[in-house]
Order: sequence, then C-alpha cells, then structure tokens
Amino acid sequence: MSLPIPHRRAGLAVVLGLFAAALLAGCHAQRRIDGGRPFPTTLAQAGVSDVQVQRAGTTIRLTNTSARTLGPGVMWINGQFAREIDAIPIGASASFALADFRNEFGERFRAGGFFATEPPDRVVRAQVEQNGSLTGLIVVGGGEE
Repeated sequence: MSLPIPHRRAGLAVVLGLFAAALLAGCHAQRRIDGGRPFPTTLAQAGVSDVQVQRAGTTIRLTNTSARTLGPGVMWINGQFAREIDAIPIGASASFALADFRNEFGERFRAGGFFATEPPDRVVRAQVEQNGSLTGLIVVGGGEE
C-alpha cells in the first residue's frame, strides 16, 4: 500500500525539518567556547627563575635547574595563553602540549604541526603565576623546531 502524494510530501518535509534541526544543533554545539581568564596585569614579576623552557615541535619542556620547586600554579605563555601546572621539583622536567594552553576567549595556542593550517605561534615569554606573583622563566629557542 502506498501513501497518497500529499502524505509523502508531508513525511518528506518532516524528515527534512528534523535533519535541518539536527544540523543547526550540531553547529551550535561546535561554537561553544570555554574561555579562560585574562593575563593578571596587576601582578608584578618577582624575578626570573632558573627554569628553561624549550619548544620541541608542538610541545614545550620545562627543566627546573633552580634551587626551589616551581609551582603548582598557572603557566602563562606570551602573556596570553595559560594552563595549570603541577609542582616541578628541583632537577625535574615536565612536558606540556602547547595546544592545551588557552587564552581568555578559549582559543588554543597555535602549536603548528603537520596538519596545521596556519603558521605556528612563537614562544617568546613564559611565566608561572604562584603565590600571588609571577615568576619569569628562561625561553630557549621559542620557534617551532
């Protein structure tokens, strides 16, 4: 038994309407951005710690050669992108994916890599916010290497 033509059109209209609604809902979900917070411009940098920050492709590696533990706190790159870090003991190293660093609008650090569609950002400044102040870190070769 087949449906008359008006009923087929109504059924097709319902299916197309549901498809369009699902498509719009999917687009809306992709636009959701979880923002971070802005760089703490009111905090003064309390000095520079002997912690080297070296970029290796899409990651950075921190090596703590100072006389004290670094962190825990928030690591800032270029005064814009941040992520929380755990404590890095004396003599220890830690690596972080650059794409995990986000700015106040939820945008990721452009880390580059094989499938990147835009040129990578350089790492020119690195700081750790801890105990109400900023500690500068030593950036060694901040380009994509």
